[in-house]
Amino acid sequence: MATPNIVNVTTINGTSVQQPNVSTSAQTLVTCASNHVYKINTIYVANRTAGNISITCQVIRSSSTTYLAYQMVVPGNSSLVIIGKDSPIYLNEADYVQVLASAANSLDVILSYDDIS
Repeated sequence: MATPNIVNVTTINGTSVQQPNVSTSAQTLVTCASNHVYKINTIYVANRTAGNISITCQVIRSSSTTYLAYQMVVPGNSSLVIIGKDSPIYLNEADYVQVLASAANSLDVILSYDDIS
């Protein structure tokens, strides 16, 4: 299926996904559906521990990995913005976003996006 022309869309739905307790194995946050485009507006990471924990956030497209953040340190008891509203990215059909942490059960991630079809 082709990526829809976003000039003539019929629907734009805003939504968000949460991933509490990010694992040390890659976890998929969102996968773009057929005949849709996802505009990723924000990705926030919160560290609930006192120690520094690293986060990796990646986009997978056609089995090719591109990193948005690679082993980026999230200081203890703080938050990090990987993507902000001022610098969105688009996911095409079958693209997906994954996260993984250097230590399990310490980081929470929230991703917000517009589902355009």
